[in-house]
Amino acid sequence: MENKNSDFLADLSIAAAMDSLHGDTRNMDRIRLEALEKELKEVKQRQIIEKQKLEKRVKKIPFWVIEGNKIIDPHLIPMWNEYVTSYAINGSGEGEEYDVALEIMTHLKNDETMDFAKQILEKATENFESSKDIFSIQNIIFTFSAKGPDFVEQTLNRELSLEEKEVFDKKREENLAHHKEMDLIFDDTGKFSLGKNNIIQDDLSKPKKH
Repeated sequence: MENKNSDFLADLSIAAAMDSLHGDTRNMDRIRLEALEKELKEVKQRQIIEKQKLEKRVKKIPFWVIEGNKIIDPHLIPMWNEYVTSYAINGSGEGEEYDVALEIMTHLKNDETMDFAKQILEKATENFESSKDIFSIQNIIFTFSAKGPDFVEQTLNRELSLEEKEVFDKKREENLAHHKEMDLIFDDTGKFSLGKNNIIQDDLSKPKKH
């Protein structure tokens, strides 16, 4: 009799354990489902935010192109237009780096002091969470501003390596060469200088004889 009761109690224990196991499994499935639903909701929200940022960047393309073309040396304009368009489509954020870079390059172009331009970057630093954003601004200015190498060197807050010095010096030489070429092409009135362009052989201000 005792054996039968023991067997009966054992069967009940096993049944209870199985019910408990099934209950735990159902509970775990519910937790997993809730976690998945939460993750999907967060992904959807991030997609909405990224789409909004993309739309803002794309809307800025005309402004970036127009303002950049005013201050960037002519030989760099095609590259600039390509850069801003590519960034707007494939980049991240709302384009604050290009806004700040344009502001700084405009002041450098207008012969504002280097300290004034540095203050703009320092103020921008307070609004950016990552040093990567600041580097992006410096990289834009280095590439597209005639005074880029000097500005970046003064805002790096560290000494340049030997390899970097070579890169900076080469960039300065390239900028100087292009400016010398522009000085030869244009005179102080902004007109093409005679002799540089073979197309222009005479003074365009004088009426031609027929």
